[in-house]
Amino acid sequence: ITGNPMFDKAFKKIKNWESVSKKENKIEVLFAPSTLYEHGIWTRQQRDDSIKEITKIIVENKNKLCLKIKIHPSSANFSEYKKLIDDIDGDIEIIQEGDILDLLSDADVVITFGYTFVSTYSVISKKPLIVCDFFESSKDDFVQKQIALECNEPSSLIKIIHKSISENTEYEKKCNDYIKNYFYKSDGEAAERISNSILELVKNKTF
Repeated sequence: ITGNPMFDKAFKKIKNWESVSKKENKIEVLFAPSTLYEHGIWTRQQRDDSIKEITKIIVENKNKLCLKIKIHPSSANFSEYKKLIDDIDGDIEIIQEGDILDLLSDADVVITFGYTFVSTYSVISKKPLIVCDFFESSKDDFVQKQIALECNEPSSLIKIIHKSISENTEYEKKCNDYIKNYFYKSDGEAAERISNSILELVKNKTF
């Protein structure tokens, strides 16, 4: 009934985003690999194969797509990811530090492996979300809620990227419904509402 104060800063930052004119007429893809291997859910082979497949496909379509990769700030090993990506294209930017929201502001679509805070931030910022699960290891929560699109075959990734963007109006409605159900409002004032409610309770308490 008040919202989650944990996301106040994010909602306020998203609200202040400004439209930036693109230098190139390309779809900006933000790839944020989930730490499923690092947390013992996937094998290293599964992680490496998924990263290579996704990166190769996007590089093969670099006339239409532009790729940035954001890895986890603490769990991910930068050198491991760097080697995987450099073997495909050494010019791809890999980012480990910094606020994910700064990258989301420029993104047209987000790709991940499964639930992370990146998924939540993508949804509340209404950026199309694609969950790549080439091993069908588990059903992502946002996929089950029909908010995120799921990709089970690398060969279908480009088609799903275009689909996610073409369905943007319907996607925004789903995001708004999700925000209403789980965050109450997107104004970033949850902490203030909680504080005011506590003060009101104290004020009206009879001793």
